[in-house]
Amino acid sequence: MLFNSFEYFILLILTVVLYWVTPLQSIRKVILFISSAIFYMSWNAPFILLLWAVCLLNWFCAHLQKKWHSSRISYFAVFTTLGLLAYFKYSQFILYNIEHMAQALNLTYNAPKLHLLLPLGISFYSFQIISYTLDAKEEKFKFDKNPLDVILFIMFFPQLIAGPICHRNELMPQLQKKIPFTWQTIFNGFTLVTIGLFLKVTFADGIAPFVDKIFDAPQSFSSGNTLQGVLGYTIQILGDFWGYSTMAVGSALMFGISVPINFNLPYSAKSLQDFWRRWHITLSLWLRDYLYIPLGGSRFTTWLTYRNLLITMLLGGLWHGANWTFVIWGGIHGGVLAIERFVTSQLTFIPFAKTPKLKAFLQWSYTMAIVVVAWVFFRARNLSVAKDVLVTLASDTRHLLRFDHTDASFLLIFTFVPLHLMFHHQIHKTLSFTRHRMTLVSLSLLLLFLSIIFSAEDVQKFIYFEF
Repeated sequence: MLFNSFEYFILLILTVVLYWVTPLQSIRKVILFISSAIFYMSWNAPFILLLWAVCLLNWFCAHLQKKWHSSRISYFAVFTTLGLLAYFKYSQFILYNIEHMAQALNLTYNAPKLHLLLPLGISFYSFQIISYTLDAKEEKFKFDKNPLDVILFIMFFPQLIAGPICHRNELMPQLQKKIPFTWQTIFNGFTLVTIGLFLKVTFADGIAPFVDKIFDAPQSFSSGNTLQGVLGYTIQILGDFWGYSTMAVGSALMFGISVPINFNLPYSAKSLQDFWRRWHITLSLWLRDYLYIPLGGSRFTTWLTYRNLLITMLLGGLWHGANWTFVIWGGIHGGVLAIERFVTSQLTFIPFAKTPKLKAFLQWSYTMAIVVVAWVFFRARNLSVAKDVLVTLASDTRHLLRFDHTDASFLLIFTFVPLHLMFHHQIHKTLSFTRHRMTLVSLSLLLLFLSIIFSAEDVQKFIYFEF
């Protein structure tokens, strides 16, 4: 069940109505539990048993850890959860790489085809339940006696499939207390849902066909068209994931529940470090808190700090998918983050420009160049396609800025720049509850109407559902 489907809106509206007409919080939790189960099982019903099993394992280990004061129990839960994630997501990848290594050594090994179906949202809910277990080990909250509360915390359907990744103390207290009803909450939440839907179906889905055409056969296009496709994907992935995250925040807000935002104008960043403070914010914080800092962070030598940055981003890239393209994408980000740290720590003067505005422009240009080139690896289905895209871009720089003006993606790419600033402003205005109700209703109905007009006949899934 996709956020941009008619079925989801029916489920959301029915759940919101039942939730608010129910006076008891215990019944409200049951309603959210059932709706979340329906939402997940609409994709593949049996896999909900795996989700429940992972939650119960981590809850039980958190209980034993509190009782016996043994960190080994918590680590057992964490590594078991990661083991399940690795089995479903990386088994075939590992076997294929063993086969290639064997061939390089003139050995014979044919990797079996496992035909494993990746459980929907396993990457996200694995990280969220791991944060629960590790926070419990650090005694950041009192032990939750009811395991169903933990399952609902993980399974809460607005953020189940692709985040935002929530900490226990961010979400669970809101699920446990009775929140008073206000129409303003409903209007604000629905406004965010329609903004996210518009970003998805108009920009992300509108650009997607042209991007797919370019990345399916990059050698068949000019350097200008290829650059247009790369820039198109840069817009597509922001519109797609920002749209999903905004719909998730809005859906939760319709129950009076606040979940963290995931984006804060990432393409306005003036360094890669700044980019990761703005892009997929909850994942960035997770990687920092549960991987980079445990590795040692910046507490030791300079070179160990660089190592920790690189390991964190390489694993962050691999988390996105079982493909070397994601590893290289993470490696580019990790390597540049380390270089940025070296430059700022070793040099007291960086001669970017003589004026602050020119300096800011050059910093932004360098950041976006790194981000856009890295997106080529993120989008390409394999390293060969990524190489073809980059070779095409470099082969004819004279025609690099000759775009296909007749394609709709050209208009969408350049209208997205001012409109996404407007939407960013609208989102924060809505979250701060400073919008008048009639303004919210008018904006919501307009965006919903436009989304229906611009939506494709076939509902397109969100990019991050693959991860």
